[in-house]
Amino acid sequence: MSKVILALDLSLSSTGYAVANVSKGNIELIEVGHINNKKHAKKSQAYRLHRIASVLKDIYRKHPIEIVVKEKGFSKGHISTQALFKVAGVADLMSFSFGHDNIAELTPAQVKKAVTKNGKASKDEVAVALAKYVGERDYVTDDESDAVAVLVAHCLKESLI
Repeated sequence: MSKVILALDLSLSSTGYAVANVSKGNIELIEVGHINNKKHAKKSQAYRLHRIASVLKDIYRKHPIEIVVKEKGFSKGHISTQALFKVAGVADLMSFSFGHDNIAELTPAQVKKAVTKNGKASKDEVAVALAKYVGERDYVTDDESDAVAVLVAHCLKESLI
């Protein structure tokens, strides 16, 4: 049985996403990217949230997404935590708008442990470990490899691979 999964690594400055077809224990990455808001840092949060919503809408229109999974947000400061909650709200709203009422969530430690067997692995260790599941890839940003890691971790947790 085949499943099309969207995995998200949420951030106001650079949300990573990965879309994959998971079938017969294999992950076929269809699209991997990030929504770069760094160049719009001086614009309002509303503007940057709208950009995220627009890209997510395009992804949902382009792919027959069946499962959505995101990394649970965490932050060190209350202002960045508030911004991350807004991004999560936009992602939830867009997902709901396209028929996804339940979004799976994994903590960063769960993702790292699933992919590398070490819940405290570095971003580089995670990116290297992903090759076992999706082959060698060049990721433009850590946000992209993080989104793929969320995807892989979900697939492992749900015994899809």
